[in-house]
Formats: sequence, structure tokens, C-alpha cells
Amino acid sequence: MATSPGFISVELCYADGVRQVDERTFTLDHENLIKDYTKRTCDHTKKKKSLNLLKGKVILQEKQLIKLEKKLQQLMHDHQEGESDTNYERKLSKLKSSLEKQSGKLQKLQKKMHKLELEIKALVLDLELQAKKIISFFVKKYPNTLSVNLKLISQSKTTTIKITNKVSTTNKQQPKSQQASTSGTRSSPRHRESSTSSLNEMSTVQPTQTTSSTQKVSFKTMSVF
Repeated sequence: MATSPGFISVELCYADGVRQVDERTFTLDHENLIKDYTKRTCDHTKKKKSLNLLKGKVILQEKQLIKLEKKLQQLMHDHQEGESDTNYERKLSKLKSSLEKQSGKLQKLQKKMHKLELEIKALVLDLELQAKKIISFFVKKYPNTLSVNLKLISQSKTTTIKITNKVSTTNKQQPKSQQASTSGTRSSPRHRESSTSSLNEMSTVQPTQTTSSTQKVSFKTMSVF
């Protein structure tokens, strides 16, 4: 697993205040997971920017092709209407050549864009899995915290990963017969994951019969790797 140099500080936020924790309270595997998640999230941001630039180039190229096609159609229309132009064949050949060249350029841009979209899609899936592991570890280790703030400090770069832990309790009255049948039993939580399109925030929801908790991972970096 790829890692970046630096260390991780941990802040635990409780209802009665904030407590600092030594970064070595978790294993090297978890440390590497956090660093790799940070690096991959920065990579995702870079790829998204590159994709947006490519999309802009594709749009401009498509407009260029439309202009050339209109010129070609107009030239052929004028010729069919009987307008005399001794340079018709030369102009026709030049426009067709330009169309072929620009069409090939568009295809290359579209192919590059499609490849980058697939890379981003795969990266998103990896990040979702990593976020789930990070949430699972810290929520289990510090179940009573309102949030866990992780700061990855590397040279002049500071990256913050915030895990919020919100728990709400609901009381539902059950019929006496159902209460008797369910007394002494405990339901197992089922997990459900969701992620935003920007990947800056991911969450997993863990509901039970009487309580529900929502954990979210928020990512912020002052600079990219």
C-alpha cells in the first residue's frame, strides 16, 4: 500500500470538550490506510480537474467540427445552385481534409476522456472501501465521541479527516405479546453505505431497532500531494 511521509495527530471531541491523543494509539496498518486514503483523495481531485479540462476541450472540438461541416454544406450548396467558382475543387478538398483531421482529434479526446472517467470510477470505489474501514475502526475505538479529527502533517501540507458520530435514540412501544417474544434478544445492525459525487464526504448508516447512528467522513487538505 502506498504511503506518504508525515505523522497523524488525533483529536477526540466529546460533549464536554476536546482531548488530544497520541498518534501511535493505532497500528501501522491503520496509519498507512489513512495516509493512502489521503493520497488517493488528492489523486481523485486532480483527476476530476483533468476530466473537466478534457470535457471543455471536447466541447470546443465539437463546435469546430460543426463550423467546418456548415462550411462544407454551404460550399456544396452554392456549387449545386450554379455559382461559378474555379477554386471549388480545391476548397472542397481542403474542407474535407480539415474535417477528417479534426474528427480524428475529437475521437482521441473522447477516448482519453472515457479512459479518465473509468479511472475515476475505480478510484471512487476504492475510496468508499477505505472510508468504511476508517469509520469502522475509529467509531469502534471511540464510540462515545461526537467526532474524531485526524490531521496528517507532511512537510508544508496539512490534511484533515473528520469523522462525525451522531447517535439518535427512538423509543417504540411494542405490544406486550411482542415484547415478551423479543425480551432478552438483541438485533444485529445492518450496514448501508452512501457517498457523494464529489467524494469529499462519505457516510455509512447503521440502524438498529431502538437506536440509529450516522458516521461521516469529511476530507479537507491545504495542498495536494
